[in-house]
Amino acid sequence: PVSKALAEACMSVGQNGTITIEDGPSLGIDLEYREGVIIDRGSHHPHFLKTDTERTMEHPIIALVSGTLRTLEDVQSLLEAATGYNNPLLIMAEDVVGDALQTILANDSQGVVPCVVVLAPGFHEKRREWLYDFAAMSGAEVVIPTVGSPLSNWNPEWFGVLSRVVVAQKKSTIYRFPDFEDSVAERISELKNELDYCSSEYDKDKLKERISNLSESLCVLRVGAATE
Repeated sequence: PVSKALAEACMSVGQNGTITIEDGPSLGIDLEYREGVIIDRGSHHPHFLKTDTERTMEHPIIALVSGTLRTLEDVQSLLEAATGYNNPLLIMAEDVVGDALQTILANDSQGVVPCVVVLAPGFHEKRREWLYDFAAMSGAEVVIPTVGSPLSNWNPEWFGVLSRVVVAQKKSTIYRFPDFEDSVAERISELKNELDYCSSEYDKDKLKERISNLSESLCVLRVGAATE
């Protein structure tokens, strides 16, 4: 039974997929296939979730910022541009603090622009690489304030769009539209080329994780037994 379940999982997720093993709640082996890109970053502030354990946004637009949003001026133009859509807004940045965060919270709580902030996964320079992954998934542009993309003059063309986003306290699941399959395939190809020249085993594992995420091929093998 173990080899059969493992073979089925391998065939289902393909060469870019990932299989993880977890304790099962019942006897035997169960396979669970998860769609979407799952990241270990949840809601940046509890108030975005209100009293719920998770929040679902259908067809949200997404803003990707490789930098820290600090002031009212950093987010005012972005939020004004978002009011031209009837979609909720997902903001993903390296960090959001101070007046910028309070302004976004106020807009969300008042219903001006329903929005959620999720910080970019990864650490240091790797966070920007993750943002480019999400750009491939959504058609968004990664805005880098330090290289000529002023946040005070947000261009609506910088927004991307997603099929659905489910944000919880400690994780988020992001679903893309099929329209972006070509750009995702191109991004996966870039990451595979990078993998060939990577010497660090840690970096290789992280690249494989991103490739698997972009492929949306994840299977959880749940194994349960009568004793530990």
